[in-house]
Amino acid sequence: MQLETKRLNLRPVGLEDAAYVLAQLNDPGWIKNIGDRNVHTIEEAENYINTKILPSADHKRSALFVAIRKDDPDKTIIGQCGIFSREGLLNPDLGFAFLENYCGKGYGYEAASTVLKYAQETMGITKVVAITSDENLISQSLLIKLGMKYTKDIMLPNIEGNSRYFEMM
Repeated sequence: MQLETKRLNLRPVGLEDAAYVLAQLNDPGWIKNIGDRNVHTIEEAENYINTKILPSADHKRSALFVAIRKDDPDKTIIGQCGIFSREGLLNPDLGFAFLENYCGKGYGYEAASTVLKYAQETMGITKVVAITSDENLISQSLLIKLGMKYTKDIMLPNIEGNSRYFEMM
């Protein structure tokens, strides 16, 4: 399944995306806002895809897409966006991350709004939530722009510290 926005092509992540996954997991914004996954080689990135990403994509309430600019002849992956089943949450969770050089250009909004539409219309998901760290004001602003509202702080398994919880309104 491939999705499309005005400026992006979104396709499911695969093992061939190990170089991108390595770059994303070591991007300063990822480490600051999501955490260090201790993935430092292509082999570790391939293992991360095989053990963390692909198994969750097999679940009918999860889908992770990589984002590629349509005008890029090299088809470089600039970010990711997806719907996840996360331990500790009753509803699927919207998640997104873009490499630092591509933040602030509207790609996150384009990808997230398209993935939300896909989740509702194709996956049959009626309620989507999202979490961010307290300090991740950029992601919080994007969630609000998407029509979500902060409702509470929560603690989740396997996530260090407090998370801000947003719901689609």
